[in-house]
Amino acid sequence: MKKNIFQTTFIVDKISTLKDRSIKVTLETQELPQEQMAVLFSFANSQIWGAFCDMGIVEEDIKIEENLEFPNQKSLSQRLYNALFVLYQKKGGKPEEFENFRQVKMTNIIEQVKKMISDYE
Repeated sequence: MKKNIFQTTFIVDKISTLKDRSIKVTLETQELPQEQMAVLFSFANSQIWGAFCDMGIVEEDIKIEENLEFPNQKSLSQRLYNALFVLYQKKGGKPEEFENFRQVKMTNIIEQVKKMISDYE
């Protein structure tokens, strides 16, 4: 499979944290030739790999992991974590207390699954 690799200089315009503790990075480029713009736009709405360096990146600098467990999507555990965080926020919880909430909810889920297992015995 041919990899679509794009490299240019960027200016980091803004870095911010989001509700689910992920990070949003806004980048700006200089004016780009049409070919480079096409490659860059082909990444729209895709999960991509990225590398940041204050000098040019060469092949020896990059370690590419081919065997992703969940290519192009979040794992089920990440999705559950994010869903629990949104639920916690809707209930008006404080971000610094989320971990306790998550542990209680995860324990409840585990107990429900164990009960379902015991129902089959």
